[in-house]
Amino acid sequence: MNDRPGLPNLARHLFAPTAATHPPCPLEEQLTALSSSQALDWLERMALGLADLHAAGWLAVNLEPWVWGLGDSGPVLRETGALTPAAAPVAPMDSGYSAPEAARGGVLTPAADVYGLGCLAYRLLTGRPYARFESSPADPPLPLRGLFDRVLAEDPARRARDMPAFVAALRRAREELAPVVAVEVAARTSAGRARECNEDAYFHGVAGDFGRGETGLTGLFAVIDGLGGEQHGDRAALVAKQTFARGYAALLRGEAVDPLALMRAANTAVMAMAEEAGTGRAGAAASLAVLEAGRIRIAHLGDTRIYRYRAGRVEQLTEDHSLAAVLRRAGVLSEARARRSKDRSRLEHCLGQPNFPTDRAAADVGAGFGLEDGDILLCCSDGLHGWWGDELSAEQERAYLAEVLGDARLSLDRRAARLLADAMRRDGGDNITLLLAAYRLLPRYPEEAPP
Repeated sequence: MNDRPGLPNLARHLFAPTAATHPPCPLEEQLTALSSSQALDWLERMALGLADLHAAGWLAVNLEPWVWGLGDSGPVLRETGALTPAAAPVAPMDSGYSAPEAARGGVLTPAADVYGLGCLAYRLLTGRPYARFESSPADPPLPLRGLFDRVLAEDPARRARDMPAFVAALRRAREELAPVVAVEVAARTSAGRARECNEDAYFHGVAGDFGRGETGLTGLFAVIDGLGGEQHGDRAALVAKQTFARGYAALLRGEAVDPLALMRAANTAVMAMAEEAGTGRAGAAASLAVLEAGRIRIAHLGDTRIYRYRAGRVEQLTEDHSLAAVLRRAGVLSEARARRSKDRSRLEHCLGQPNFPTDRAAADVGAGFGLEDGDILLCCSDGLHGWWGDELSAEQERAYLAEVLGDARLSLDRRAARLLADAMRRDGGDNITLLLAAYRLLPRYPEEAPP
């Protein structure tokens, strides 16, 4: 609604479009429903809209929750009747969402709206109204104190002077609230009990600003299983590992890395190695996960696997590119028979093929997935997961992994050690490689005791 002469067109920030799909929901009905992140987003958009209002020569003066609505396109001023020309004196006003100088009346400045929006910010971010009139109001949470010191100063001269300054203080508070991200990695590899040569390999790297929250880190995690026999698996695995290491170096330079393109580059490198060395064929299975901006994207060829542990549950994110898997998808083999079939080791796709199978190399996770606190990725070769198919059902496999990966009594390294030891004890007839990457969000400040 824009019924005051001279008001700017603020549909982008404050006023609902005339064709809005739904009427704005009153903010006062959402006070306890918004997360801190959502509240910070809404507050910034409110401040940007109020900056437009101030630039057009108007003040809001009273910014109580009932004045606002949350519309389809953003925050909405549901009532514009209280808007005041900035050059006009106002009658004395005293509410929990108006500046101290408003109680005296007269001509106000944009700093008055800074205070009013600051009171609303306090309500949204702490869960309680700002008790200005109490002799000793409760302290806000530590990371928010800088914000409120800046926007709730009683003296307008000490307060953020306008909405751009409010936005700057808000963004600093967002940085202070961002958790510290920790990514811990543990890996194990073994030739197994029956092999002399280990043709597996793995690679991992994590770097960035751990203090910038979920978006501050980049990383790359990979497990490669070189194919034995005449396919020179040890050399193929090494070439793939070197290719993935170059991909990680590109991440460190700030370049975007597409895991599918990186897998294609590894495929080309393996073929080039085989041709240059005159070895005929060379092949490897590989699973690759790239971490950027708090999201994981995956590429995969062969029967190496990636699993995700989340909140007590385990999900297999990749599907084996084996003849047994083809027969299972076609309905020729049941799930149980496919798990035990000798054809599960006959690969349909791997690194080193002339025709790169783009459609199969893209794992079925679309554009990737966001990581959550406590997530653990498991990348592994078939030397690890082989005995699961022999001895466990799919449900038992998930239960076993959930038990081991979710065992908080063990360090991540000891969980990796247990997985390797179990595989060696139950089978051990093949090379065994596994990599665990655990993702945690750590509070920047300790929890404070309630007042």
